[in-house]
Amino acid sequence: MFEVGKYYHNNIGEYEVIHIKGDSMQVRYLAGNQQTLSIAIQSKIYERQSFQQTPKTKQQPQSYQAYWTLGFLANRIIHLGANITTEKEADFRDNYCLITGQELQDDQLGICFLRDGANQWGNQGVITFRATTNELLLLKFSSTPYPTNQQDTYEVKDIHYFWFALEHKFKLGGEQAIETTVKCIPSLYADAFDKGYTFASSNIKANTITP
Repeated sequence: MFEVGKYYHNNIGEYEVIHIKGDSMQVRYLAGNQQTLSIAIQSKIYERQSFQQTPKTKQQPQSYQAYWTLGFLANRIIHLGANITTEKEADFRDNYCLITGQELQDDQLGICFLRDGANQWGNQGVITFRATTNELLLLKFSSTPYPTNQQDTYEVKDIHYFWFALEHKFKLGGEQAIETTVKCIPSLYADAFDKGYTFASSNIKANTITP
């Protein structure tokens, strides 16, 4: 599907294919930098982009509360990571590449590979953040956050919200680039994100505020 001299696009930007050899291709981005890419991975990215551009008759909207929570986490998150089982590792790598446009490295910060014998079924996204018990009532996850051994610090194992965070340019590990995330927030939910972030920044008690 890729041809020398033609232009394509991934999460980094637009590029020209300048050489193809075997399962990889040499490309040059518009900025002038060159990179060797996996044809298989770039094909998946291309297919995902084509699917996203296909008109849909129905599209489930993201909830206001999910983006409020994202804004809160942008301020309060301590660590974003994942526990990956051997059985589901290939699926995780595919999803990671499709969302980020990059291949998952074996020594990737925030990733724990659980090898045979680990007592876990399926992959887990792990989000560690600071919050009070009252603030927890305002957050939206698909599973229950549990307290850690540090005061006002919680951990939630939620693979769906993990992917949601990555889609909005959250980074694995601890340090986040809020400016990059803000650019990914749909205009419909920009207000929710801003309010969640502002609330997390304030010293107002959670039980006096509603999102």
